[in-house]
Amino acid sequence: MHPLQCKMARTGLEWSVGELAKKAGVRDAIVTRFETDGTVKPEDLGRLFDALELGGALFTAQDERLGVTVPYREG
Repeated sequence: MHPLQCKMARTGLEWSVGELAKKAGVRDAIVTRFETDGTVKPEDLGRLFDALELGGALFTAQDERLGVTVPYREG
């Protein structure tokens, strides 16, 4: 997962940094650091990815294009 995908997924799920951190079992600073400069331990990256996927985010990467889809929520 690319840092931009993380932020796109989190925003699309309407989660704050704190909400993602709590769901992933990491500190808020881990989320912020990853979204800002992409540096986190592999195990923390895995936790972030798993939490976002469990929330409904789907990640894609093809031909130098990154994508994220999230469930549509009306209203």
